[in-house]
Amino acid sequence: MRWAECLRLTTAELGRLGEDLATAFLVRRQIKIISRNVTVGVGEIDLIVSAGGWRTAVEVRSIRRTHETSALAIDAFDPAKAIQVKKLARAARCRRIDLISVSFHAGGIDLHWVPEVV
Repeated sequence: MRWAECLRLTTAELGRLGEDLATAFLVRRQIKIISRNVTVGVGEIDLIVSAGGWRTAVEVRSIRRTHETSALAIDAFDPAKAIQVKKLARAARCRRIDLISVSFHAGGIDLHWVPEVV
């Protein structure tokens, strides 16, 4: 995707694209995708996967970086978000929580996987 196209995406579209890239990333590593966008109570788990024999909740954080900001997608996973994801993962009987951050910028896309983030 070209940067100009990325700039035109809504926040929701950017999030979906980030989830698509995260899913493809995990599949290439032979991690089984159990489900996507799972509603748990009033929240949602982006991905539930089987990683290393563990039912794992995966939080995907996507961000569009411009020259005005040097923020990374991983920075959006703050303590409040960690608490929320832990509650959702527990309710969905996930034993592990991973984070995949996807940062879109003029130079391309950076994707980082953080196993067992909390």
